[in-house]
Amino acid sequence: SENVLKACREENVDIVVVTSSSHATTDEHSQPRLLRDESSPYVVRETAHNHYGWTKAAADLLCLKANGSIKKDNTKLRVSIVRPCSGVFGGDDRISFEKAMDLTTYPGLGAKRIMDWVYVENVVLGHLLLENAMQRQVEGVDGEAFNISNNEACRNEDFWFSVVKTIDMYCDKDKIKSNLDFVFIPESPLWAI
Repeated sequence: SENVLKACREENVDIVVVTSSSHATTDEHSQPRLLRDESSPYVVRETAHNHYGWTKAAADLLCLKANGSIKKDNTKLRVSIVRPCSGVFGGDDRISFEKAMDLTTYPGLGAKRIMDWVYVENVVLGHLLLENAMQRQVEGVDGEAFNISNNEACRNEDFWFSVVKTIDMYCDKDKIKSNLDFVFIPESPLWAI
């Protein structure tokens, strides 16, 4: 992030839209990524539930501090942040949704865990709307972070059930390997390991 910001100042880039994560504001004691908004406090290394969260928080703070910094041409760099909440899913994600469609059985953790899955096109739309507002110099946008959420948190088992239903209803049966089955792995043995 530091090198990208430095390069933007050197090359006189006007606007930077940063992709972050709600992990930047989720501490080890909170239900991960739920009920987060733009006023939620950032985590630090000691309170984050993993390294991803505190490094995202550090990058966010660095980027927000860079907002208004002077570029090589003596104008100001403008920086804002998009924070997708929870898991992002959608076509060609190769981690969750698409991966599940390629497998006969998809192993998962936390069947009862609640997540606010965000459709990838909503995240893209958030980026486009933020960039547009920055281009139009809308007040209160520069130097701010904006969370992107579907506001439809659900249990993992319900989300994956809807994935199976979607595959059954809309996918060409010749293009998928077989009916998809989800196996939720018990979490307690993994925590012990």
